[in-house]
Amino acid sequence: MVAIMSDNTSPHDRFRHVALSTGGTNATDKVGAIFSDALTRLETVIPPCREHSIVVTKLEEACFFAKRAIARFHEERTAPEIAPSLPVPSP
Repeated sequence: MVAIMSDNTSPHDRFRHVALSTGGTNATDKVGAIFSDALTRLETVIPPCREHSIVVTKLEEACFFAKRAIARFHEERTAPEIAPSLPVPSP
């Protein structure tokens, strides 16, 4: 697999820690709550089985990448606002 990166970044930059501001932390908390709510809803219709485990793994993976996107935008200081019209479950 070939990673597509801009010319001025190193693959090693992907492993750096990115400290988030309160806004970034709040955004990642909201993302976590959204994925947690999705899993709760899915667990009501998907029986415990191999496929259920795959669903959980893929949700974890998607959540990781969503949080990474927030961190990357935060790092570049161009973080988009989370749409207030989206219902966000309380943790």
